[in-house]
Amino acid sequence: MIKKLKYMILLVLLLVPITGCSTSQTENQTVFKINEETTIDGIKIVLNDIQMSQSFQDVKPEKDTYLNLEFIITNTTNQTITIDSTKNFVFKIEEEVYTDLNHNKMIEIAPEETVVYTLIYDVEEQDFYEVLFYSGIVENNIKFTTL
Repeated sequence: MIKKLKYMILLVLLLVPITGCSTSQTENQTVFKINEETTIDGIKIVLNDIQMSQSFQDVKPEKDTYLNLEFIITNTTNQTITIDSTKNFVFKIEEEVYTDLNHNKMIEIAPEETVVYTLIYDVEEQDFYEVLFYSGIVENNIKFTTL
């Protein structure tokens, strides 16, 4: 009985440091799916919705479809931030870079303010899409995927 108790205590003492030392997956995670929220450089961002449509401003797509990506962005810093679809987001299929048709050129987000930010691309239909978000620091980027 005492041997079993000593064994149990030893086992617990060995397991606690192992589980306590593991890092959270979200700290190192750089790829996010729909509805997975992350914060990068004080910008909380989530890919909230993905829709395909055959019309944008009463115009049919030149390629297969319009891809609508809706992000919810919150400024958790104490300074106003600027989001620009041409600087903060990069959408590529193979090596072709696509331009946001919604022309969200530049918006300012005040501290603690949350906005809905929609990007629209005229794209070939695929099984999945990926868009990169840059917080403003080139090394700090994350990827959102529709898978």
